Amino acid sequence: MEETRGRLRTAEVLGAITSSRWSSATKRLGLVPLLVVVALATAQCDGSQGSDSLEADDREEPAQEEPSQAPAEASPPATAPSSWQAITFNDEWGEPSGKGAISSWVEPSRAMSFPYGDVRARLMVQDCRHVWIRFTESPNLVGGDIGDGYETHMLAARWNDGEPFIVRVRQQWSDKDLIFSDGGIDVASIAGNQTLAVLLDWYDQGRVMWRFPLDGSSAALAEAGCG
Repeated sequence: MEETRGRLRTAEVLGAITSSRWSSATKRLGLVPLLVVVALATAQCDGSQGSDSLEADDREEPAQEEPSQAPAEASPPATAPSSWQAITFNDEWGEPSGKGAISSWVEPSRAMSFPYGDVRARLMVQDCRHVWIRFTESPNLVGGDIGDGYETHMLAARWNDGEPFIVRVRQQWSDKDLIFSDGGIDVASIAGNQTLAVLLDWYDQGRVMWRFPLDGSSAALAEAGCG
C-alpha cells in the first residue's frame, strides 16, 4: 500500500512539473507558433482563385517516385480516340449545307460559378474557311462593341505555348456561337498545331481560358475536303 501511494505521488509531481514547463514555454513564446501555422496555411491557399492568364507556367513539376517493382506483365498502351471528327452541316430544312470538322466538347480551365458551371464549348470549321466556337449556353461576355443586333469582341489567343495574339469575334445577341473574323483563325493553323487557347471576359467570372485540343484535326479536316 505504501509503495502504491509513493508511485501515485511521483506521478502527481511529474505531471505538475510538465504542466509548469509547458505553461512557462507558452508564456515565453506567446502566439508565435500559432501565427506561423496560420501564415503557412494562408500561403498555400493564396492564388487558388482569380482570372486566367495566357502566360506560360514555369513551375517545375514534382519529381515522380520510381515504382519499387516493375509490373510482371506490361500491357500495350491504349490508343486515345481522336478529339476531332468530320461532319456534314445541315440547314434549317435538314438539307446538307456544307462539310466541316468539329472538336470534342471542352470545359474551361477553371470552374465557373453558378449559373455557368455546366457550360462547355467546342471549335467548329465549315467549308474550310468559317471557324467559330460553339457553347452549350450563350456566352455572357463583357467589354464588347455593340452593333445592330450583335456584339464584337477582341480576344487574346495563343497557339500551343507561343506568343499571344489578338483575334476578333462576332456574336449575334443571345447566340451560342462566337464567330472568328475571316483570317483570324485559319484552317492551316488548326491542322498544324496542338492546342488553341482563347481568353474570354465573362460576366461575373473574370477572364476565363478555354483550351481546345487540335490532335486529330488534320485528319478530320482532310476528310472534310480541307487537305
